[in-house]
Amino acid sequence: MDLQGVGAIAASAVAAISVPVAVLVGRWQMRGTVQAAEATYQAALDTASAAQAQWRRGVQREAYSGFLLATAQIASTIARDKDDERPMLETPAELKSALNSGLTALDSAHTIVLLEGPPAVADAATATKEAAIKFASTTEQQALGRRAFYYVRHRHPGDRSAFLPEADGPDAGPESSNWNALADATFDLAVAARQFHDGEIQRESLDTQQGVFVSALQRIPHSELPGYARDALHSFALNAREVVQVEERFNAAHQSFVEIARAHLDQPILHAP
Repeated sequence: MDLQGVGAIAASAVAAISVPVAVLVGRWQMRGTVQAAEATYQAALDTASAAQAQWRRGVQREAYSGFLLATAQIASTIARDKDDERPMLETPAELKSALNSGLTALDSAHTIVLLEGPPAVADAATATKEAAIKFASTTEQQALGRRAFYYVRHRHPGDRSAFLPEADGPDAGPESSNWNALADATFDLAVAARQFHDGEIQRESLDTQQGVFVSALQRIPHSELPGYARDALHSFALNAREVVQVEERFNAAHQSFVEIARAHLDQPILHAP
């Protein structure tokens, strides 16, 4: 074979080798381009996901804040009703209306928390709502008795510095003494009821104090303290401990919600549900 033929064969071989190499190089270049595109796309997804998580965290924060404001409204209404340093200006009907308004707002705020989650925060909100409903209901039931007690306590002040204002003085008449005795008996019955529920005294001691209360109550004319007010006053004294327990459960549920919600909001954004 002459040199021209050898050259032709060599050229064909080189051409045959060059085609696969070019294909491989093209594939490598394409793979690098695809990987770069995938990296860019994933970065865009991560950015969008982070933005969405940040937005949702803000929505959750607003939901939790709204729920806490609703619970604060109920607590404020109850605290205003329990203020013994001023006359009770609200009637039981007005108190009921204010509490119902607060409970309606609480129910709406609770629904939003349930929607936004997460489950741990939603469960804590439900427990707080249930405790608030019980707290409001108990307060409403005791409202009339509290007003009757306020009336008894301030109609003719006694001499208990920790419980009543200053004494009227030595010229206080028998009517004043009767009202003072009823105020004292109501207070003592409330203390005895609390001690009985706490296991500090026996049932006989509570019954004895109830007898003292009934005797003091009988010395007050019905024209000045109607029957419904007498029943409410008795209930108020006996259930004073229950009111304290209901309030404690509400405060504990409220604090638990705050802690769980704060823990969720403090989580890193990309890892929060």
